[in-house]
Amino acid sequence: MTNLKRRSFMGFSISMASLLLATLLIVNNVSAQTSPPPEGQYRKLETRVATTSAGKKIEVIEFFWFGCAHCNALDPALEVWLKKMPADVSFKRVHVSFGERTDIHQRLFLTLEALGLNATQNASVFTEIHAKNKKMTTREEVLAWAQSRNLDMKKFTATFDDRFTMARKQASAAQLQAAYKVDGVPHFGIDGQYITSPSIARSEAGFFNTLEYLIQITRKKNSLMNTVATATATVKQAIKKSESKNTSINNQ
Repeated sequence: MTNLKRRSFMGFSISMASLLLATLLIVNNVSAQTSPPPEGQYRKLETRVATTSAGKKIEVIEFFWFGCAHCNALDPALEVWLKKMPADVSFKRVHVSFGERTDIHQRLFLTLEALGLNATQNASVFTEIHAKNKKMTTREEVLAWAQSRNLDMKKFTATFDDRFTMARKQASAAQLQAAYKVDGVPHFGIDGQYITSPSIARSEAGFFNTLEYLIQITRKKNSLMNTVATATATVKQAIKKSESKNTSINNQ
């Protein structure tokens, strides 16, 4: 009985090890099986950044600045992409800080975000700065713009002037900016492990192709890892049942 038990346990252990090894080999080859963009159009972070989606969705973050001409140029195409974004992808924007010149714009973005107005007002901010050539670098200019948009000025002003909340949110944005090695904008982080941008991909079209590629290989890796987790749990359960059965036989 003891030999039977040992053989059974070893058999399950070998099966588990083989399963894990095969899955890891497949995961490592996912990017090779998916048509990759030209070399150098994305980078992989040395340290993975924790995502808020907890593995349930593929997180894409855009780091941007309202005053950036390149961010303004990309925004219409990005909005088109967002309308057809896959259901398993979550998207968020993080307004960067590069010092005093970006502080007012970051506070404006955080104010709109807190009031749930980014979707309807971001494009207007870009237009105000880049088409109308109004820099919006002072509190007075920002409040004048908000007034022109018929926003609730009491709520807007209170939120914009809430320095404690703003400082906390700006610190959080700064941590993400540092973690994703943001040295210019627009800059995109994918699933806490990849970064790309129109500059890195060398064109707008190349950027969107690279973004789709990174989402695709992340989706495949996540699917495979979920499969191996389920299979591993099944094997462990089988081993436990086998041990319990053998113990019962030995006790007879």
